[in-house]
Amino acid sequence: MARFIRISAILLLIVGISVGSWTLLNPAPYDIARDPEVEEVITIGRGTLLSTINASGRIEPRNEVRVEFGISGVVAEVFVERGQHVTKGTLMARLRTDDLELAIRRAEVELARARSQLEQLYEPPDEADVAAARAEVAKAKAQLEELRAPPNPKELDSAQAAVTSARANLRRVLKGLDENEITVRAAQLRRAEIALKQAQWAYDQISYRGDVGASPQAAQLEQATIDYEAAKANYLLATKGADEADIAAAEAQVAQAEAALDRLVRGPSEAEQKAAEAQLAQAEAALSRLLREPSPIEIAIAQAAVDAAQIAVEQARVNLASALLVAPIDGIVTESNLKVGENSTPGRAQGVVVSDLSAYQLTVEVDEVDVGRVRLGQKVSISVDAFPDTRLEGYVAEIAPRATSAGSGGVVSYQVTIALKDPGTVLLLGLSADATIEVERLEDVLLVPNRAVSVDRSRGETHYFVEKVTSDGLSTPVEIQLGLRSETYSQVVQGLAEGDRVVVRKISRREQLQRLFRSGD
Repeated sequence: MARFIRISAILLLIVGISVGSWTLLNPAPYDIARDPEVEEVITIGRGTLLSTINASGRIEPRNEVRVEFGISGVVAEVFVERGQHVTKGTLMARLRTDDLELAIRRAEVELARARSQLEQLYEPPDEADVAAARAEVAKAKAQLEELRAPPNPKELDSAQAAVTSARANLRRVLKGLDENEITVRAAQLRRAEIALKQAQWAYDQISYRGDVGASPQAAQLEQATIDYEAAKANYLLATKGADEADIAAAEAQVAQAEAALDRLVRGPSEAEQKAAEAQLAQAEAALSRLLREPSPIEIAIAQAAVDAAQIAVEQARVNLASALLVAPIDGIVTESNLKVGENSTPGRAQGVVVSDLSAYQLTVEVDEVDVGRVRLGQKVSISVDAFPDTRLEGYVAEIAPRATSAGSGGVVSYQVTIALKDPGTVLLLGLSADATIEVERLEDVLLVPNRAVSVDRSRGETHYFVEKVTSDGLSTPVEIQLGLRSETYSQVVQGLAEGDRVVVRKISRREQLQRLFRSGD
């Protein structure tokens, strides 16, 4: 048994030595995939390459309008609240309009007056007005001719007689009545007294009758009483003498008569003639205005007054309309800061914001390095932080023609507006969102992973290399030419073919950063 064990051990040793010798003399072929320095061997193939630009922004309504009152005033009523749906033309609030309505009525009255004045210029003159104007002209002419005519002998005699009579009257007033005249007036008073007594006696005889008031005796008594009072007054005047008032009146009568005689003798003064001539000219001008057609200047002035009044009416109506806050679009009231009784002033952000939530947009900042690749209509993929499992679609709707202010790092950026396609749900305004703008897409192109590409700038130019696996399983550096590049892949223009294999070697984080900064991409 021991012998069998020894023989078996010797045979196993011989077999092991033989196998080890054969292995040393015949090594296995080299497999680069098993190289510990190699991370991966990738086969070059074709695919779709996207070049994108990433930016962030906030969800906004595509159409949003802030509406404010056009004039200052006190808020009278507010008809909407935040979250309420409104349609275009809905009255949302109004100011107190009492003064504005009065202003419209005043302006309309002024417009009617201006139009009436313009119409009067075209209306023919009234016949009665023309006749009256002509009568005034004739009257003024007659007065002027009368002034210019020499004095009439009869008028001179009459004026002289008036002077003589006035002077005689003044002398009588100063001298008083003589005894004979007083005796005559005393006799007249006595006769009147006797006649009154007789009439009284005759009346007393029938005073018991009921119709005594209608009797002849009553009428005779009344007449006798009047005659007696008149005779008594004449007698008293004759016996009392003249007072200062009588003398002054008599002297004034003399002065008036002498002045009239003097005017007749010397003729009218220059001032009187000018006044008469001016009155005639005025009457003729009034008649001429009635008969003549309006001048172009008068029509233009009247028309300008109408136009100004029309503008005043329109302005008053605009002011009234400005006191009404009307929804400009269909949408949801997303902001309202109006309160009844509060003063509202334009420019103080007091009003209502109406947002159309049927369409959304995203405004992002794209730096000047990338904005040149952005075009209208480019596809955009959008992710919203609030919906991490949902990707929204959109397109570039607008590119700002002017750059925004440079940031703290001096990077100039441009605002790009992205229109969202129908999200299928109502989004909350102001949500944070990330946009990926597809600036270029290449279909069925040869692709190489960026991590398989190395960059060499040692000769002053940029050269790209990959480690290509040869037919014998070894790797050799091959220069390639790249086209479009994305964050993970690049287009191979020259240097590789479909089916070629390239090596991705293991590198440290430090080497990865060095490659990144050397490449400049």
